[in-house]
Amino acid sequence: MHTRPNGDESKVATPERVWLAKLARIRPGDVLLTRNIFARSPADRAQSLAIRNATGGNYSHVMMCTGIPTFIEAVGDGVSNISIQTCFAYDSGNVRVMRYRDPEVAKAASDAALMFLGRPYSVQRAIASILPAFSAGATGGHATFCSALVAAVYAAAKSKDFVGRNPMKVTPKTFEEIGAFDDITNDIFISVLTPPNLGEMSALDGDRASNPIREYQASLLAEHFYGVFGECQALKKDFPEFLNELPESFFELIQFLAIGLSHKQHLGQAGDPSLVAMIARLEMIDREAHRRFADGRFEAMLSETIRIDAESSMNLIKRSFAYDPDIDVEDIKGMAEATDSQIEARSSLPKSYESYPSGLCLTLDKWLALNQKAIENMVQRKMLLAEVLTRLGASH
Repeated sequence: MHTRPNGDESKVATPERVWLAKLARIRPGDVLLTRNIFARSPADRAQSLAIRNATGGNYSHVMMCTGIPTFIEAVGDGVSNISIQTCFAYDSGNVRVMRYRDPEVAKAASDAALMFLGRPYSVQRAIASILPAFSAGATGGHATFCSALVAAVYAAAKSKDFVGRNPMKVTPKTFEEIGAFDDITNDIFISVLTPPNLGEMSALDGDRASNPIREYQASLLAEHFYGVFGECQALKKDFPEFLNELPESFFELIQFLAIGLSHKQHLGQAGDPSLVAMIARLEMIDREAHRRFADGRFEAMLSETIRIDAESSMNLIKRSFAYDPDIDVEDIKGMAEATDSQIEARSSLPKSYESYPSGLCLTLDKWLALNQKAIENMVQRKMLLAEVLTRLGASH
């Protein structure tokens, strides 16, 4: 049952109870709608209210699950990920979870989301989506906003409800009205006693906790992408017969480079001079993209992520040794299942590049190496979660 806030919403004392999402019940492709009621900043609350008033909807922000507990969203730092495991809501009336009725399309949408990571956020386009008279023409072709991002991801998954729909005109209200989603909020969010670490968590209907890694990831992906995008534009203009559409994000850039360089495998001794020239320029772009990608910052970010993940897992292990551990078994099972799904998804990605031999695309090779490190960390997490579940099973 949803509750409703009362009193002065701008002054939130630590509540006795909050609402948390049950990880085991979330599925990839689930869409989460929120509204900012309890932010400390009057401007943030006013922005949320303005979006709701302009659209006539109940919510002002949209995000989508890409793999439990990860959700993708477009915010001020750009398109990035957030863990729902570190989020809560002051009031369940301020959140709504929607599940697409075709599970295959929902899963395809979660898989397609990777290509959107790192795209910049556009305030102008967000405004234009709710105010038709506002021009957003100067914002650039890659910038997006929250509801447009989720609509574009579902369109990429061939959803009949989003293919052909202009994502830049999709608002949070669209997801309330489209009729292709079921409201599963009451199955996902439960009321619990306020966790002791609430100050370190993000309020879905209030202030977000600072996450330097998440914020840095978005800016770093954008920096690497735009560092070579101009050269990609020039190349596509000069050799339109050999190249697909221009990339719009860092991960699309990797595809663009790999597909373009794959022509090298079909060159004969007397190759087409135009194709030879195109490949030579593409190799220069690949070397520059690899130089940027291999400057050590991604490795440092991944290492810090692994350290934090390991620290969290070890704390869970310690708690599981307690006589009566305060651990939700269903959530741990959900985390274990989610980790399995993440390993499967991460492991399947390299298979799509099996036809590209090592050394063909330096940027792709670098990404595959980092992806393997991420998989190894997930395997380690899975083992630790299995250990906790075994211990909890023996004590119950």
